[in-house]
Amino acid sequence: NIEKCFAEKALSQVDDRKAASMEVNKTLGAWGLVSGSFQTAGKKVRMDARLIEVETGKFCSPKDSLPNVKAILDKTDLSEDQKMHVVHCVEFHEEYDFSKSGKTVQDLETLILQDADNLDAMGAIGIARTFMFGGTHRLPMWIPDVPIDSGYYDEVSRDPSVIHHFHSKLLKLKDNMNTPTGTDMAQERHRVMERFIKEFKAEWEGLK
Repeated sequence: NIEKCFAEKALSQVDDRKAASMEVNKTLGAWGLVSGSFQTAGKKVRMDARLIEVETGKFCSPKDSLPNVKAILDKTDLSEDQKMHVVHCVEFHEEYDFSKSGKTVQDLETLILQDADNLDAMGAIGIARTFMFGGTHRLPMWIPDVPIDSGYYDEVSRDPSVIHHFHSKLLKLKDNMNTPTGTDMAQERHRVMERFIKEFKAEWEGLK
């Protein structure tokens, strides 16, 4: 369909196609959340959702991905003003209350895109994606002897294990949502991750 074709075209700009969190279906996941759950999002935010994974799987910041995003947008019939707004949303879609810089934007479209991206990292699909990424980058599943870092989250710094990433970022997303819809949807996805972590650690420790 047209959404899949657009996502494949966008991801063709990326050099490392093996980065697990950047697969076409992941991009379509954020697109589906925006289209199906945030009914007030509008066309522009749906466009943003197609573009937010360009280069980010290589620990490339959203800001550094903007040249490729702009190149893709230049092939569309969007006006320059529309392109500028899409670029803005993509640039600021990865902001977290638990990072050192915090959140710096307040426009609804970017906040909706942040929620869609957060939700796509949570729940059963978020668990699967996280372990896919860990396997691709040869991260151990769990190193119990390494303390959980309770400080600010840093997107650039790689967590020592997959389970550490749940604690440093994913389990904090529930309280990082911006909209009532996003907040409601995050509750069950958060519980899914909590149940998984509890079961994982119990099996790891030989309690089950």
